[in-house]
Amino acid sequence: SCDTGWQGDGTVCSERDSLAGSCKDYPDLEKDSNDNISGYVRYLQNMLNNKNDADGFIPERLICDGIFGNNTEVAVEEWQQKAGLNINGVADGLTWASLCPKCGGEPLSCPFNECKFSSPFGMRKFPGNETIEKMHNGVDYSASNGDPVYPAREGIVVKIATQTDQKTGLITGYGHYIALEHQDGSQTLYAHLSTWRVSVGQTVDLDTQIADAGNTGTSSGPHLHLEYATKGPISTSESRIDPHS
Repeated sequence: SCDTGWQGDGTVCSERDSLAGSCKDYPDLEKDSNDNISGYVRYLQNMLNNKNDADGFIPERLICDGIFGNNTEVAVEEWQQKAGLNINGVADGLTWASLCPKCGGEPLSCPFNECKFSSPFGMRKFPGNETIEKMHNGVDYSASNGDPVYPAREGIVVKIATQTDQKTGLITGYGHYIALEHQDGSQTLYAHLSTWRVSVGQTVDLDTQIADAGNTGTSSGPHLHLEYATKGPISTSESRIDPHS
Protein backbone atom coordinates (compact mmCIF):
# COMPACT_ATOMS: atom_id res chain seq x y z
CA SER A 1 0.00 0.00 0.00
CA CYS A 2 1.06 3.58 -0.59
CA ASP A 3 2.01 6.17 1.98
CA THR A 4 0.01 8.71 -0.01
CA GLY A 5 -3.11 8.25 -2.10
CA TRP A 6 -2.71 7.44 -5.78
CA GLN A 7 -4.55 9.86 -8.01
CA GLY A 8 -4.96 8.07 -11.33
CA ASP A 9 -4.89 10.36 -14.34
CA GLY A 10 -4.75 7.87 -17.20
CA THR A 11 -7.08 5.28 -18.61
CA VAL A 12 -5.51 1.97 -17.67
CA CYS A 13 -8.16 -0.42 -18.88
CA SER A 14 -10.45 0.33 -21.79
CA GLU A 15 -13.37 -1.45 -23.39
CA ARG A 16 -13.72 -3.60 -20.28
CA ASP A 17 -10.29 -5.21 -20.43
CA SER A 18 -9.10 -6.79 -17.21
CA LEU A 19 -8.99 -4.77 -14.03
CA ALA A 20 -5.30 -5.42 -13.73
CA GLY A 21 -4.92 -4.62 -17.40
CA SER A 22 -3.50 -6.75 -20.14
CA CYS A 23 -0.21 -4.88 -19.62
CA LYS A 24 -0.32 -3.69 -23.22
CA ASP A 25 -2.17 -0.55 -22.07
CA TYR A 26 0.45 0.40 -19.47
CA PRO A 27 3.00 2.92 -20.73
CA ASP A 28 6.75 2.31 -20.46
CA LEU A 29 8.00 4.37 -17.52
CA GLU A 30 11.56 5.48 -16.83
CA LYS A 31 13.44 8.06 -14.80
CA ASP A 32 12.15 11.60 -15.32
CA SER A 33 8.98 10.35 -17.02
CA ASN A 34 6.67 13.18 -18.02
CA ASP A 35 4.37 14.54 -15.30
CA ASN A 36 1.21 13.79 -17.29
CA ILE A 37 1.57 10.09 -16.45
CA SER A 38 2.25 10.58 -12.75
CA GLY A 39 -0.80 8.43 -11.94
CA TYR A 40 0.88 5.44 -13.54
CA VAL A 41 4.08 6.15 -11.61
CA ARG A 42 2.12 6.18 -8.34
CA TYR A 43 0.56 2.85 -9.28
CA LEU A 44 4.01 1.44 -10.09
CA GLN A 45 5.33 2.66 -6.74
CA ASN A 46 2.34 1.13 -4.97
CA MET A 47 2.91 -2.29 -6.57
CA LEU A 48 6.65 -2.18 -5.81
CA ASN A 49 5.81 -1.43 -2.17
CA ASN A 50 3.36 -4.34 -2.06
CA LYS A 51 6.02 -6.68 -3.44
CA ASN A 52 8.62 -5.28 -1.05
CA ASP A 53 6.33 -5.82 1.95
CA ALA A 54 6.32 -9.52 1.06
CA ASP A 55 9.90 -10.00 -0.19
CA GLY A 56 11.99 -7.14 1.23
CA PHE A 57 14.05 -6.62 -1.93
CA ILE A 58 14.60 -2.85 -1.49
CA PRO A 59 16.05 -1.09 1.58
CA GLU A 60 12.94 0.98 2.34
CA ARG A 61 9.44 1.51 1.01
CA LEU A 62 8.90 4.13 -1.67
CA ILE A 63 7.01 7.36 -1.11
CA CYS A 64 4.20 7.24 -3.67
CA ASP A 65 4.62 10.74 -5.05
CA GLY A 66 4.22 10.03 -8.77
CA ILE A 67 7.81 11.08 -9.44
CA PHE A 68 10.06 8.55 -11.17
CA GLY A 69 13.31 9.52 -9.45
CA ASN A 70 16.43 7.69 -8.31
CA ASN A 71 14.73 5.62 -5.59
CA THR A 72 12.02 4.39 -7.93
CA GLU A 73 14.58 3.54 -10.62
CA VAL A 74 16.64 1.54 -8.10
CA ALA A 75 13.50 -0.27 -6.90
CA VAL A 76 12.59 -1.20 -10.48
CA GLU A 77 16.13 -2.51 -11.10
CA GLU A 78 16.06 -4.55 -7.87
CA TRP A 79 12.71 -6.03 -8.80
CA GLN A 80 13.88 -6.83 -12.33
CA GLN A 81 16.89 -8.65 -10.88
CA LYS A 82 14.65 -10.61 -8.49
CA ALA A 83 12.21 -11.48 -11.30
CA GLY A 84 14.96 -12.55 -13.70
CA LEU A 85 14.26 -9.76 -16.19
CA ASN A 86 16.53 -7.51 -18.20
CA ILE A 87 17.85 -4.95 -15.67
CA ASN A 88 17.35 -1.54 -17.26
CA GLY A 89 15.40 0.47 -14.67
CA VAL A 90 12.51 0.90 -17.14
CA ALA A 91 9.01 -0.24 -16.22
CA ASP A 92 8.27 -1.89 -19.55
CA GLY A 93 5.61 -4.45 -20.47
CA LEU A 94 7.48 -7.43 -18.99
CA THR A 95 8.11 -5.54 -15.76
CA TRP A 96 4.43 -4.59 -15.46
CA ALA A 97 3.45 -8.20 -16.16
CA SER A 98 5.75 -9.55 -13.46
CA LEU A 99 4.39 -7.06 -10.90
CA CYS A 100 0.81 -7.70 -11.90
CA PRO A 101 0.18 -11.46 -11.69
CA LYS A 102 -3.36 -11.26 -13.04
CA CYS A 103 -2.06 -10.18 -16.44
CA GLY A 104 -2.53 -13.15 -18.72
CA GLY A 105 -4.26 -15.05 -15.93
CA GLU A 106 -7.90 -14.97 -14.83
CA PRO A 107 -8.40 -11.29 -13.99
CA LEU A 108 -11.36 -9.37 -12.75
CA SER A 109 -12.98 -7.24 -15.42
CA CYS A 110 -13.23 -3.49 -15.53
CA PRO A 111 -16.64 -2.60 -14.02
CA PHE A 112 -17.21 0.19 -16.55
CA ASN A 113 -17.11 0.45 -20.32
CA GLU A 114 -13.92 2.44 -19.72
CA CYS A 115 -12.05 2.64 -16.42
CA LYS A 116 -10.03 5.35 -14.72
CA PHE A 117 -8.44 4.48 -11.38
CA SER A 118 -8.61 7.20 -8.74
CA SER A 119 -7.43 5.57 -5.47
CA PRO A 120 -5.65 2.29 -4.66
CA PHE A 121 -6.04 -0.37 -1.99
CA GLY A 122 -4.16 0.27 1.27
CA MET A 123 -3.58 2.88 3.94
CA ARG A 124 -4.46 6.41 2.87
CA LYS A 125 -5.43 9.82 4.19
CA PHE A 126 -9.12 9.90 5.03
CA PRO A 127 -11.05 11.99 2.46
CA GLY A 128 -12.12 15.27 4.03
CA ASN A 129 -9.76 14.92 7.01
CA GLU A 130 -6.14 14.35 6.00
CA THR A 131 -5.03 14.16 9.65
CA ILE A 132 -6.60 10.68 9.79
CA GLU A 133 -5.08 7.66 8.05
CA LYS A 134 -7.35 4.67 7.49
CA MET A 135 -7.32 1.38 5.60
CA HIS A 136 -8.94 1.57 2.18
CA ASN A 137 -10.19 -1.98 1.58
CA GLY A 138 -10.77 -1.62 -2.15
CA VAL A 139 -9.99 0.44 -5.22
CA ASP A 140 -11.85 3.49 -6.54
CA TYR A 141 -12.74 4.56 -10.06
CA SER A 142 -13.73 8.00 -11.27
CA ALA A 143 -17.30 8.08 -12.57
CA SER A 144 -20.22 10.32 -13.38
CA ASN A 145 -23.63 9.92 -11.79
CA GLY A 146 -25.56 7.33 -13.75
CA ASP A 147 -22.62 5.60 -15.45
CA PRO A 148 -23.52 1.91 -15.97
CA VAL A 149 -21.73 -0.49 -13.62
CA TYR A 150 -20.98 -4.09 -14.66
CA PRO A 151 -19.78 -7.15 -12.71
CA ALA A 152 -16.04 -7.62 -12.33
CA ARG A 153 -16.71 -11.36 -12.66
CA GLU A 154 -19.73 -13.56 -13.42
CA GLY A 155 -21.70 -14.51 -10.33
CA ILE A 156 -24.87 -14.34 -8.28
CA VAL A 157 -26.25 -11.29 -6.45
CA VAL A 158 -26.09 -12.14 -2.74
CA LYS A 159 -26.78 -8.76 -1.17
CA ILE A 160 -28.35 -5.42 -2.02
CA ALA A 161 -28.33 -2.90 0.79
CA THR A 162 -27.90 0.67 1.97
CA GLN A 163 -25.53 1.42 4.83
CA THR A 164 -26.99 3.85 7.35
CA ASP A 165 -25.95 5.35 10.66
CA GLN A 166 -27.75 3.43 13.41
CA LYS A 167 -28.29 6.59 15.48
CA THR A 168 -29.27 9.15 12.85
CA GLY A 169 -30.59 6.92 10.08
CA LEU A 170 -28.58 8.91 7.55
CA ILE A 171 -26.93 7.13 4.65
CA THR A 172 -23.20 6.67 5.33
CA GLY A 173 -20.25 4.37 4.55
CA TYR A 174 -20.86 2.31 1.41
CA GLY A 175 -24.15 4.08 0.68
CA HIS A 176 -26.16 1.98 -1.76
CA TYR A 177 -24.16 -1.17 -2.51
CA ILE A 178 -24.29 -4.63 -4.10
CA ALA A 179 -22.34 -7.82 -3.31
CA LEU A 180 -21.81 -10.66 -5.77
CA GLU A 181 -20.59 -14.19 -5.08
CA HIS A 182 -18.54 -15.98 -7.71
CA GLN A 183 -18.06 -19.62 -8.62
CA ASP A 184 -14.87 -20.00 -6.55
CA GLY A 185 -16.55 -18.58 -3.42
CA SER A 186 -14.93 -15.16 -3.74
CA GLN A 187 -17.05 -12.02 -3.55
CA THR A 188 -16.99 -8.52 -5.02
CA LEU A 189 -18.69 -5.43 -3.62
CA TYR A 190 -19.74 -2.28 -5.51
CA ALA A 191 -20.42 0.83 -3.42
CA HIS A 192 -21.66 4.45 -3.55
CA LEU A 193 -24.24 3.53 -6.20
CA SER A 194 -27.10 5.81 -7.18
CA THR A 195 -29.38 2.85 -7.86
CA TRP A 196 -29.24 -0.89 -8.57
CA ARG A 197 -30.67 -2.77 -11.53
CA VAL A 198 -30.63 -6.37 -10.28
CA SER A 199 -32.22 -8.42 -7.51
CA VAL A 200 -30.89 -10.83 -4.89
CA GLY A 201 -30.48 -14.33 -6.33
CA GLN A 202 -30.09 -13.09 -9.90
CA THR A 203 -27.29 -14.61 -11.98
CA VAL A 204 -25.20 -11.98 -13.78
CA ASP A 205 -22.53 -12.08 -16.47
CA LEU A 206 -20.05 -9.46 -17.64
CA ASP A 207 -22.63 -7.80 -19.88
CA THR A 208 -25.28 -7.41 -17.15
CA GLN A 209 -25.67 -3.85 -15.93
CA ILE A 210 -25.97 -4.28 -12.19
CA ALA A 211 -26.20 -0.63 -11.11
CA ASP A 212 -25.68 3.04 -11.87
CA ALA A 213 -22.65 4.80 -10.39
CA GLY A 214 -23.35 7.49 -7.83
CA ASN A 215 -22.27 9.48 -4.80
CA THR A 216 -24.15 7.89 -1.89
CA GLY A 217 -22.67 7.24 1.54
CA THR A 218 -19.31 8.58 2.68
CA SER A 219 -18.12 9.97 -0.61
CA SER A 220 -16.39 13.14 -1.78
CA GLY A 221 -17.78 12.90 -5.32
CA PRO A 222 -19.25 10.47 -7.84
CA HIS A 223 -17.16 7.30 -8.08
CA LEU A 224 -17.28 3.53 -7.71
CA HIS A 225 -15.63 1.71 -4.81
CA LEU A 226 -14.84 -1.95 -5.63
CA GLU A 227 -13.78 -4.55 -3.07
CA TYR A 228 -12.64 -8.15 -3.59
CA ALA A 229 -12.50 -10.92 -0.99
CA THR A 230 -11.40 -14.52 -1.42
CA LYS A 231 -14.42 -15.52 0.68
CA GLY A 232 -17.43 -13.70 2.09
CA PRO A 233 -19.33 -12.07 3.57
CA ILE A 234 -17.26 -9.38 1.96
CA SER A 235 -18.26 -6.28 3.95
CA THR A 236 -16.86 -7.77 7.17
CA SER A 237 -14.35 -10.23 5.74
CA GLU A 238 -10.71 -10.29 6.81
CA SER A 239 -9.99 -11.93 3.44
CA ARG A 240 -10.36 -8.69 1.49
CA ILE A 241 -7.32 -8.18 -0.73
CA ASP A 242 -6.16 -5.73 -3.36
CA PRO A 243 -8.11 -6.50 -6.56
CA HIS A 244 -4.87 -5.86 -8.44
CA SER A 245 -2.86 -8.44 -6.49
